[in-house]
Amino acid sequence: MDINEALDLIHHYSPAGGLVMDLFAGTLVTSLASLRLNRRSVLFERGSVLGIITELMMRLIPHYHTCVR
Repeated sequence: MDINEALDLIHHYSPAGGLVMDLFAGTLVTSLASLRLNRRSVLFERGSVLGIITELMMRLIPHYHTCVR
């Protein structure tokens, strides 16, 4: 999915300030689209690279909520 598709889906199916869950967060597209649209996001993904990226984003963006599994 590209960023524009994610933006469209999130805009139409979740309220502003809502929570978006991404069960396959490999590319972070859903999470980035959520942030652009003022939604919180919860991510689930296996792999250490995402864990590092998630840690950095949590430090840089105070309202960035994630859960890496």
